[in-house]
Amino acid sequence: MKEQTIFPTTNYSIFPHRYYFLSIINNIIKIADLENTNKSILDFGCGEKIFSKILKNKKIINYDIKPEYTECESYEDLHFDIVIFNHVLMYLTPNEIVQLLDKIKKISPNCEIIAGIGKLNIIYKIAKTLALHFSD
Repeated sequence: MKEQTIFPTTNYSIFPHRYYFLSIINNIIKIADLENTNKSILDFGCGEKIFSKILKNKKIINYDIKPEYTECESYEDLHFDIVIFNHVLMYLTPNEIVQLLDKIKKISPNCEIIAGIGKLNIIYKIAKTLALHFSD
């Protein structure tokens, strides 16, 4: 039997996540100008659906490998103009990333791809330790 991979889900309500990860979310929104778009957005690996919570009047499709978070069984039957991969690609192998991006481009050849990749800087690590959160 193949071992199932456990993917962590960001909890935006705990310290220091609420500051560190929300700053990344806000930067993605600002850099991609998501507040001013009318395009449909696929939040791939949506987790707690943070983009839907912040961008309430936008068309956001939430997809996640975890059934308790996803709004659709498959992203392959959807139409979208923008795909957000926020803290998702780091859990995939290079080959899986290439396959996923190829699939996305076949589904929506002109879509924009946004990738949020955290670096867990020293301030985050210190705050996490002070809050006694030793695992993510």
